Amino acid sequence: MPAGEEAAPGWSGQATEEQSVTRLRAVIHAPPVKVYDVIDYARWLVSAQWNVPYVSPALADPAGLPPTYVLTCGHDTLRRASEPFLGRLREAGVSTWHDMFAESQHTPLDRPGTPDGEQALRRLRRWLTGGVAAMGG
Repeated sequence: MPAGEEAAPGWSGQATEEQSVTRLRAVIHAPPVKVYDVIDYARWLVSAQWNVPYVSPALADPAGLPPTYVLTCGHDTLRRASEPFLGRLREAGVSTWHDMFAESQHTPLDRPGTPDGEQALRRLRRWLTGGVAAMGG
């Protein structure tokens, strides 16, 4: 960690793969948001412009976005929207990494404990801890 930066509370900056996967699972299985949070978000969404990145990231200008990990699945209808978005990110100079799980269906991160869910968790951890350089070939 660079000098002057502090780790988040309870985080030493060093974690085993098992600890990282456990943390990711905790985030994925966090308690649902409160209904009024969803209603507030829906109200904002209705009034937001279509090109606001939080509304339609694939339609917004990707210039200036941070390095981005894109996971697509072979059996996912949204894949056809994700791959052009990946191209736009790259054209804008955004550092990217793309994993395509050919035999997986949509949202493998929602299925921890399954082979594709565990693979997705490992790849996401690798991305979060090392970025493009850590992803390998």
